[in-house]
Amino acid sequence: MMKKYNPLITYLQRELQRPVVAITAPNFKTYIQRVINGDFDIYMTAPNMAAYHEKHNQNVRIVKFTQKLQGVFVITESSRACSYSSFERFNQCIQKHV
Repeated sequence: MMKKYNPLITYLQRELQRPVVAITAPNFKTYIQRVINGDFDIYMTAPNMAAYHEKHNQNVRIVKFTQKLQGVFVITESSRACSYSSFERFNQCIQKHV
């Protein structure tokens, strides 16, 4: 995963004239804790998390992707609220209008 950020790392090393090391965390919970602790000098996160950290942790957004984000509806196979089959028509309808 980190290999795709090599061009960014190379750019930052050239501009900062110092070594840059890219790291992540072994899981999401640890990643969020490291963000809160300020363990990362720069990090990439989801838009909702960026807004949260801007408000609560005094982080500043420096780059915004312009890609359109797509959400997903998820249901567990064992849902008591409704069955997967009841969403088949819903899915067909959504795909026609999206």
